[in-house]
Amino acid sequence: MEKVVKSILAALETNGFPEKKVRLPFQAIFKSCKSHDTTVSTVMKELETSEVMHEMDGDRILFYHRTLSPPSKNKATENSQAGNREIPDDIYTEAMEQIKNMDPKEVERIKEQVMKMSPEEQAEMMKKAQQMFKKDKK
Repeated sequence: MEKVVKSILAALETNGFPEKKVRLPFQAIFKSCKSHDTTVSTVMKELETSEVMHEMDGDRILFYHRTLSPPSKNKATENSQAGNREIPDDIYTEAMEQIKNMDPKEVERIKEQVMKMSPEEQAEMMKKAQQMFKKDKK
C-alpha cells in the first residue's frame, strides 16, 4: 500500500498539488492497488491522514488538499447528475470489472441512456443495482 500512496503523492505534486486540485484516472489507481494487493478505499483513507481529500469525478478521482474548498456539488459532472451518491467500493469495483468486458459502443449507449434519466429514475436504478450485487455476493 505504501508504494501506491507514494506514487499517487508524487503524481499529485507533479501536477501542482497541494495548491491545485488534481484529477487522476481511476483505472490506473485501481490497477496499481490491485497489483500491490491493496484496495482503493484503503489507499484513499491513508491519503486522508496526509490531508489529501478525494472525490469521484466521472472516471477520474479529484484530489484536493483539506485546506482547499471541496469541489462544488452543483458542477455538471456525471456524479453530480447522479446526485453524488456514494457507491460502495466493492459494488463499484465489480461494476468496473463488468464494464471492462463490454463492447465500448454498448457502454457508451448505456451511459447516454442513464444520463437522460431523471434523478429519481437514476436513484431507483442505483437501488436496484445495489440489490442485485448484494444478491450475487450471497
